[in-house]
Amino acid sequence: MSLDDDKAFIKKLIPYYQDSNFNERFEHVTRDLSKSRRFLVKMEINRLFNDCNRVIDLRGRVDAPCFEHPHDDLIHYLDDVALNLFEESISVFGKFTVGVFEEVTNAKNSYREKQQREDNERRNELKSKRQSATKETTTETIAAPEEIVIPPNFAQKVSLTNLNPRIEERINILTRVKVRLANGRTIHGLTTNMSTLGAKIKLTNTYKIALGDLLYVDFVEIEQTGEDIVSLDLTYKVIDVISNGDQHWFNLHRVHQQADVDAVLIAFIKKERPSSTTDVEHIIEGVRSLGYQYIYLNKMSGLPIFFEQQDDSYVPMFALSNFENKNLLSYWQTHNNMLRIASLVSHQRIKQALQTGQPDQPILIFCFTHIAKGRKFFYSATEQELKESGLTDLFMQFGASKESWKVYQLYVNDVKDYEWHMPDILPQHLISKEKSTLEQHKHLLKLHDIEVSAYLFEISTGDNFKHYRMRKPQETRINLLQKFGHKDAKDAGIKLIETSNMTMSNRREDRFNYQTKLTILHKRKQYTGTSVDFSVHGIQVNLRDTFEIQKGDIINLVIPIFNKAAKQPEDTVLYYEVMRVANEGKILNLKISVTPETEFGPKAVYRIIKSNQHKLTAQIAPPANFTKSLILQYCHYLSSLIIIISKVKNSYKISQIVTPPQHSSLFNLFSVLSPLDSHCDMAPISQNNLFKEIFTNTLKQLGVNAPAACKEVYIQLISEGKNYRTLTHHFDSFKSPQEHCEFMSSASKEGQLFALRISMNRSPKMNYKTFSREIIYAAKQASYKTRQLQAELDAVIATAEIVDILPEIKQRFNCH
Repeated sequence: MSLDDDKAFIKKLIPYYQDSNFNERFEHVTRDLSKSRRFLVKMEINRLFNDCNRVIDLRGRVDAPCFEHPHDDLIHYLDDVALNLFEESISVFGKFTVGVFEEVTNAKNSYREKQQREDNERRNELKSKRQSATKETTTETIAAPEEIVIPPNFAQKVSLTNLNPRIEERINILTRVKVRLANGRTIHGLTTNMSTLGAKIKLTNTYKIALGDLLYVDFVEIEQTGEDIVSLDLTYKVIDVISNGDQHWFNLHRVHQQADVDAVLIAFIKKERPSSTTDVEHIIEGVRSLGYQYIYLNKMSGLPIFFEQQDDSYVPMFALSNFENKNLLSYWQTHNNMLRIASLVSHQRIKQALQTGQPDQPILIFCFTHIAKGRKFFYSATEQELKESGLTDLFMQFGASKESWKVYQLYVNDVKDYEWHMPDILPQHLISKEKSTLEQHKHLLKLHDIEVSAYLFEISTGDNFKHYRMRKPQETRINLLQKFGHKDAKDAGIKLIETSNMTMSNRREDRFNYQTKLTILHKRKQYTGTSVDFSVHGIQVNLRDTFEIQKGDIINLVIPIFNKAAKQPEDTVLYYEVMRVANEGKILNLKISVTPETEFGPKAVYRIIKSNQHKLTAQIAPPANFTKSLILQYCHYLSSLIIIISKVKNSYKISQIVTPPQHSSLFNLFSVLSPLDSHCDMAPISQNNLFKEIFTNTLKQLGVNAPAACKEVYIQLISEGKNYRTLTHHFDSFKSPQEHCEFMSSASKEGQLFALRISMNRSPKMNYKTFSREIIYAAKQASYKTRQLQAELDAVIATAEIVDILPEIKQRFNCH
């Protein structure tokens, strides 16, 4: 009889090999075998427990990516399946033995198994050819049943708020435990990491364990010496659950603190630490969140605004600003450089939005400006305000006749004050506390006052104007629109916070929005421009005409208002160094270059700021943690749906989708189509030629610093029993407002209808500077996973914001 027939005996005996009574157990289990067979079984068990010094290298031998896994001075290269099997085998054999080596290399994902599948496929193909079988039969692939194949149109879910700090480091320690559930049932598990206050255990079933449940974990393999034996049957709370096929990992936090238990666990971890690695999975996930925050926030098209409550009125405090939303801000700048955005997002409109109780349902705001006698006047009205006044047609017909016509969607959320807290994901002993000035500390204290978060998103384009102009108002008296004019009063001090991490690390002083004419002298030629904002040592300039210039060049500026402040009788030339050239050469970021002849320059600018500070809108330079905290606060209330487009194998695809922390009907649209919890099905905007028509053709013509490009499509979600299907229609396929209205009416009866406005931007090159310490720390412990994450972030080439504009479409085409 073959030794293969005795595998059941061998498998049953291996867990007890190290026990003192192994020989008695062996004799009992093999009592029915002949002496020769018992001898062979024992020899085989001894062989499997022999030390092994061979490296397991599955690179090129499995379909999945492999990564480094150091163990006892050897570095193995394993994929996820092999790593799980390796850890389980080590827990059984106690160390790296021949048995561990063979179990891992003979797994279903191994080279041998893969080779066998390929051989079977070739044999089937030859056999099919001889039998003249169909092509489909000859090319059918035999896939491993447990293998999860991600379809090409699926996008991985990612979070911008997955920052889970740990009080202490966790060490990757494998030890068997008994887990007692609340119903009294006891199951066996395996720890994958441990600390004195927490642990992660792996089970082969969820056993209906939920977040917040209490588990009673007995560490059966932790040996104690001495007379005072401490019970290690400890109570833990489930704080996170991760599943992958039949494997489930439960992150646990210890409920009760006991000094004697701490001492035992510390001693055990200290003993195991030399042969174990530090678990950095939470840091890698934290870096992933910070990376996608950087990618999105630097290309965010809308304007997040934060409000406090003063005397029963909402007052704006801060707004997140970047290069993309500068145009939105400049629209609301008056002739005397005041920012009037707060008049648009008024206390009454915030209350109106909050009363709906649906944060993902925005209110529509229509607006235009009028310039008379050198002054700029603002007019705006919500959809509800227009309906109540009976002046909807007049407002839209007159407003859309102006080039300044704008339509916004305003999203409003109540804020919980703890969500801005920026946790430190590195271990405490590696964290250096940032020193801040008194003024900066005041900004940090202001975070506690935030009551409301709003997001203003522009959804109008030039093509939309003509449809609003077609309105035929019964009331034609233009003076009736005066009631929608903004009062000529200064808005309360809204402060702009720059989201660019690069700028955040370079900027050392507050900047102020101010527009004034200036002249540039360069290479014996003269150019005209306008200031956008300025500080004591820097200025941003908007050029009328571009000219050849590069970073590092020194240019000469004549700024009349600076000369006036310095009381210079003649125009004085200041020297500035070019720090950045953007928007195809039309925007310059400059830093003053002081010489003995121009040393008065910074002093003159300082005097301008000091004497006019009450009139200027500041872009403050707070401590880095303040900006990060405000960004994190906004990320808890994402109003638009963000998707990430990456370059994968020389082609573009929607690679990631940001999971919103709160309810989002748009996210649900793509999530409900996917059978995978970890992915969304993006087929409604990416299958067949849709991705090329919506994204690829547009992105090929879009520069990194170019304004966002927009596309609009309808998507129908139709329920068919337990399944869903979608239909996508381009706006261009409807030739008239009547066709749009008829389609919306019929489509709404068939299922749920969405009108998507997709605003896409090219992404800048990834900058790891602001979380470089986290990257370095993670790379020391898990270099392969860290490199994988960096490759994932570096592959991003564009982002897109998606909002549902169905209510605006009904107004645009006047559908009743």
